[in-house]
Amino acid sequence: MRGCERFSKPNLNLYRGSVEAFLVYDIANRATFDSLSARVKSILELASTQVNLVLVGNKCDLVAQREVSFEEGR
Repeated sequence: MRGCERFSKPNLNLYRGSVEAFLVYDIANRATFDSLSARVKSILELASTQVNLVLVGNKCDLVAQREVSFEEGR
């Protein structure tokens, strides 16, 4: 099992009552960005009503392989 597979389906109880969540995607892998909408929906359903979401584009050194533009992330 690869390490990232352990986190593909997080324990939703981790979101319960959260006030902040960092959502990290790989700029060189469109699928990681596209999957964020489902994660955001889960967080908004289970976290506190005042949850702050922070979106982080990871692997910015892979500019040549970029699949998600800066504007999309914004």
